[in-house]
Amino acid sequence: MTQHITMGAGLTAPEGTFATDAAGTSDAAGRDGGPSVARRVLAATAAAAPMFFTAYVAANPAPLPREPAADFLGAIAAHPTAFVVSTTLQLAAAATGLVFAAYVIVAFARSAPRLAPVVGVLLGVSYVAVAAFAGAKLVAASLIVDGAPRAGSLEVWSAVHTGPFFDVMDWPILMAIPANLLLAVLLFRCRAVVGIWPAAVVVVGFVMGSGEFPDAVTLAGWAIQVPAVLHVVRRTLRS
Repeated sequence: MTQHITMGAGLTAPEGTFATDAAGTSDAAGRDGGPSVARRVLAATAAAAPMFFTAYVAANPAPLPREPAADFLGAIAAHPTAFVVSTTLQLAAAATGLVFAAYVIVAFARSAPRLAPVVGVLLGVSYVAVAAFAGAKLVAASLIVDGAPRAGSLEVWSAVHTGPFFDVMDWPILMAIPANLLLAVLLFRCRAVVGIWPAAVVVVGFVMGSGEFPDAVTLAGWAIQVPAVLHVVRRTLRS
């Protein structure tokens, strides 16, 4: 896994930045003056992204696809059902991650009209790449029959993960690096609304959850992002 210029004014968002003005109440708020149903659904779906990623990491029995084909396909063969379930969770994480990217653009549109779209687009690009990799992993699962790799499957998968697909998709997934760094900057600049700690959690959680560390560290990296995202979503809905 992987995840920076200017804002309109000041380092902190003015009070009420996220509130809708009187003219837009009918579109952005319900009859009680709160967020619309559509906004609440968007927020709830966005908040699910780190939960799905945490579940994916917890259930995943296989190493990263870039590992040698014998190790990767061998792990799938040993736990085929767990692999399919975990990869399905990864697809769900990518889908809800795209919603989270959209929520960032919507929730911070007034306080960070330049930065929020940049963060949202970069996040969206990286989540599309995550979905593409998950799809490729499901193709790898089809190379397993009766608990063993098909004849010639090691050569096939070696060709896939050293071929143009991985070469091309590596670039969009690397967009997660600037996306998460810029997300942390965005949250810090809007600390009057969301507080300071979510920005720190985004950076620490992203590094820990990158997949470059032992599984327990990766799992902890995604798990600590769950309360941070929930907090940000709640605060931006209230403001």
